[in-house]
Amino acid sequence: MNLRSFRNIVLVTAIILASIAVLFMFLGILESDKLRLCYHPKEGLVCPLGGRPSVWDIPLVELIGLSGAALVGAATLRHIHGAATPYTLPIALALLKLPAGAVSAVLGLLLIQGGFIPGLTDLDTGGQILAWAAVFGIAQQVVTRVADEQARRVLENVRGPSYLGERTLRTVD
Repeated sequence: MNLRSFRNIVLVTAIILASIAVLFMFLGILESDKLRLCYHPKEGLVCPLGGRPSVWDIPLVELIGLSGAALVGAATLRHIHGAATPYTLPIALALLKLPAGAVSAVLGLLLIQGGFIPGLTDLDTGGQILAWAAVFGIAQQVVTRVADEQARRVLENVRGPSYLGERTLRTVD
């Protein structure tokens, strides 16, 4: 029951993060002048896709962040062990990383833009903006690692069919 409950929490969190990513994307497409990921280095305006804001800036940044998260998620697959349960917790955890990468890419670039990260105030090229989007997409692992560790603890506490011996197994979902 704890496993199912935790899996459901992870899936709801992934859905909420995906919804936030979609809202960012629509805001970027519909109001690209209000939510801009552009910087003002010495030579003028620099945006992810060139020298002026584009409706595709935020979707591209999210895609780059999602790609970074997917790469890290693929690398963490080596730590996944099978479980004798019908719940797909490892898949739910992998799904959580994707929207977390997209959202963290946008938020990270907004933090740079706001001067929150010391030493980083203006990015000079679209390539740098996209590179930082990838870094922030990969950095989602810092946040989702907490969920990974909790999942490991939950899975360790699950007793599989070998523990039940000759008891009748019930399928509960």
